[in-house]
Amino acid sequence: MDWWNGGGGLGGGGGVGCGGRGLGCLGGRSGFRRNNSCDTGKKGAMCQRGFCWFQDECPMLRGLWRGFLPFKSTAWWPYAILVFTSVCFQEGLRILLWKAYLRLEDMLDAFADRLSKPRLFLTDKMQIALAGGLGHGVAHAVFFCLSLLTPSFGPATYYADRCTWMPFFLISAIIALAFVTIHTFSMVIAFNGYAESKRVDQYFVPIVHLIAGMLTLINFAPGGCIISIPLLYFMAALTLIHCGKMAWRRLVDEQRRGITLQ
Repeated sequence: MDWWNGGGGLGGGGGVGCGGRGLGCLGGRSGFRRNNSCDTGKKGAMCQRGFCWFQDECPMLRGLWRGFLPFKSTAWWPYAILVFTSVCFQEGLRILLWKAYLRLEDMLDAFADRLSKPRLFLTDKMQIALAGGLGHGVAHAVFFCLSLLTPSFGPATYYADRCTWMPFFLISAIIALAFVTIHTFSMVIAFNGYAESKRVDQYFVPIVHLIAGMLTLINFAPGGCIISIPLLYFMAALTLIHCGKMAWRRLVDEQRRGITLQ
């Protein structure tokens, strides 16, 4: 299957082979819960914004690479450049999404002040970042997995020449799930790194993203999916663990700060 036309099911370093568009993301009523200053509608809006921003990235990169794709060569290095540029583009969009989130946070805090309600709690901010990351992950899954559903319908399945032990569509779904996990929790790590000006978190996210994208190039080798899929899920687990430790540290620090103020 051609890598470009196939939607990048075995590639997938970041949104390049866009085969599907249009997914209604989460929505909700605006307003405030009784004991919280951020409702599910705001998280849904952040999810939608994350999806739409990274959805628009695909046509841009596809137009940029239109004159070069599909690659004639079987060498891996042109695809490595493709993955690298895609990851860089997405990480740039992540910074823009952070700036948009800051404006959203200011609006919510100002609205809370007018209603004499509490401002955004730390857990609210993490959940909004999580929603934005979920939007990014869902956009990735749409482009690299759902775009392949139509050719998967029928009495038979498809096996890639480089990985004959598992159906191509199942491999695409497994890889998409790994990237959804990485993107979802990476947004929380990145937003925390921007908020605290913590270099470790700021560098962790693009490095993991780039490594995960480059790992998919192993699929070009015969039987490479046997190696690339476990490594991808190792990166997903590493992201999840790092996010959990970071969230726990922030929550403990916040609790201690509240006790000190009392």
